[in-house]
Amino acid sequence: MTPKEKAVWLVDFFNRFNLTTYEKKECALICVDEINDELTFWSGGSKLGEWEKERFNYLQEVKQEIELLKQ
Repeated sequence: MTPKEKAVWLVDFFNRFNLTTYEKKECALICVDEINDELTFWSGGSKLGEWEKERFNYLQEVKQEIELLKQ
């Protein structure tokens, strides 16, 4: 899944709740931040391996795409 597709999927996930588009985007951003925090925690902080770096970078791109989605 491309970062843009993942961003749209994450925001659309929150359609089941009575939220504004802004709120859905904020929830999706929180999800991405939480995943990155867990990734960093379980990999030992600054000692990210190659897989973790790729995942972290992918999620940063997802975050950027969420922010670019229309209100």
